[in-house]
Amino acid sequence: MAIIPTQNPQTHNFAYGVNAVTLSGIETYTGAQKYILQLRDRGGTIVLATLRQSKNASNTAQFDIQNVLQSYVSVPPTTVDNLGISGDMLTNSPNEVYEYILRVGYEINGVPYLEDTVYGIYQAIAGTKKYYQIEGAPILDSHDYRIRPHVEAEGGGAPCYTLAETGNPLSNTRRYYDKTANPYAYPDSDNSWDTVQKVWVEECRPDERLTKSYWNQMNLDIGAPAAANHIGAFQILVYNGATQLQEVFIPNLVTNGGGPNTATGGTTTGSGENLVITIGIGPANLANAAYRDDSTSYFFQLDQNWSHYYITPVGNQLQDCGSGTDRGTWGEPLINPTLVLRKDETCLDFDPIRFQWVNEYGFLDYYSFDKKNVKSVNTKRNTYLKEANNYNNNVFDINIGDRGTTTYSQKSEERYVANTGYMTDAEAETLQYLFRSADVRVQSDRFGTEEYLPVVLLDTQWTEKTNRVDQLFQYTVRFKLAHNIKTQRG
Repeated sequence: MAIIPTQNPQTHNFAYGVNAVTLSGIETYTGAQKYILQLRDRGGTIVLATLRQSKNASNTAQFDIQNVLQSYVSVPPTTVDNLGISGDMLTNSPNEVYEYILRVGYEINGVPYLEDTVYGIYQAIAGTKKYYQIEGAPILDSHDYRIRPHVEAEGGGAPCYTLAETGNPLSNTRRYYDKTANPYAYPDSDNSWDTVQKVWVEECRPDERLTKSYWNQMNLDIGAPAAANHIGAFQILVYNGATQLQEVFIPNLVTNGGGPNTATGGTTTGSGENLVITIGIGPANLANAAYRDDSTSYFFQLDQNWSHYYITPVGNQLQDCGSGTDRGTWGEPLINPTLVLRKDETCLDFDPIRFQWVNEYGFLDYYSFDKKNVKSVNTKRNTYLKEANNYNNNVFDINIGDRGTTTYSQKSEERYVANTGYMTDAEAETLQYLFRSADVRVQSDRFGTEEYLPVVLLDTQWTEKTNRVDQLFQYTVRFKLAHNIKTQRG
C-alpha cells in the first residue's frame, strides 16, 4: 500500500478558487502521524511548497493548494496590447499558466518520507471560479460559456473534421449576435460557417488596440485529425458593407509568437505556456502587422475602408474537405468568431478613455468610455511653521518674501471621472468585471501617451442596470492614476 491522492486538481484548473487534493493510505504505515503533500515545478527539480497535515476522522487529509498556485501565476504582460504593432502578432501565456507536479508521503516523528510516484503534470491558469466549483473541466466545457472546442471526424473521412461543440474566447464580452441574426456580411456562400453559433461583438475606433485570448487545446473525438488538436491559424476576414476586401490566415506558429508548433500541419497540442494564445485584433494592431508561414514573411495592412471584420481561430486539416474556410488547408471555425465594428469619431464625443482590465479568466478585456470625463488633482500637504527671522544673522531681519508656513512634503493624486454612452444590457454585464478587477489600465490622448497606464478604481460598487428597469442608462467610473504626481518641497 501507499499514500495516494484520491482527489486531485485536474489537468486544468483556475488558481483563484478551490484546488483540492485529498490523500489517503496513512494507516498502512506504522507510526505515521502526518500526511505530506509537496508541489514541484514541471521538471521536478524546484520545490514550490511542502505541506503537512494530520489525518482526519476518515484517515484522510484534505489540502487546498490555491494559495501556493496564486504565487506562481500573474497578470498578462503590460506590453501585450502592442501585438502586431511592434514584434509578433501572437503571444503565448508564460505569466498566466503554470505547470507543476505533486509528490506525496508521510511523516514519522518529524522525519519526512516521500513516495517515488509523481502525479501530474497539472496546469494552473490565473483565472477565478465560483466557490463551489471544485474541478476545472466543468468551467472549460460549460454549455453556458464553453471555452474548449470539441472536434470530431467529418463524414467525408479523415483528416477532415467538424465541430461537435464550438468554443469561445477567454473573455467576459457579452455582446453577440446569433449567426442567423447577424446583420453584418459574413461568408455564407458555402458551409464553412456551419458550426458557428454566434459572433462576439467589439467596437473599435481606427486607432484603438484590442486583444483576444483563446484556448489552444482541443478535445478530439475518434477519427478527428491530429493536426486539429490546436489552433492552426487565425482567419482575418475584412468587409466594407457587403463587399469582402481582404482575407488572410495568420498561422499559429512559434515564428509568429504562438506555438507550440514550428510548421503548418504540426500535431503538438497546446499546453503550459502554449495552452492559451493571444492575438492582437484591434485596428491599430492590424495596421501594419508582420507574420510568417512555413517559409515566407508577409505584412498585413488592414484596408482603410473597412466597416467590419472577423477574427476566427481555425484548425488544420491539410486535405480537400467538404467544409472549411480554406478547404485545402484550414477547416471550420474552432471558436466562435469575434466581429469588430468600426466606430468613428463624432463631433459630440469627448476624448475617449479606453479601459483594459484582467477578466475572470486571467486575460484582458477592453471598453471605451466615450462621454464626458473630468480631471481633478487632490493634494494633501504636510507643513510646519517656520520662523521668518534667521537668528544666526548679525541683526534681526525679515524679508517680506520669507516663508512662515512651509510645506515639507505633499502627496498629489491625479483623479478622473469617466462616463459611458447609453449602453445595452450585454455591455452593462461586461462592465461588472471591470469593477471587480484588481488590475485595470487606461489609455487616452489626454494622458500624453499611447500606452496604457495603471490605475486604481475608486468605486467600490457596481449596480446592475437593464433597459427593462432603467430604460436609457449609462455608467460612471471614478479612478486615480496608480502613480502620484511628483512635486517639489517648499
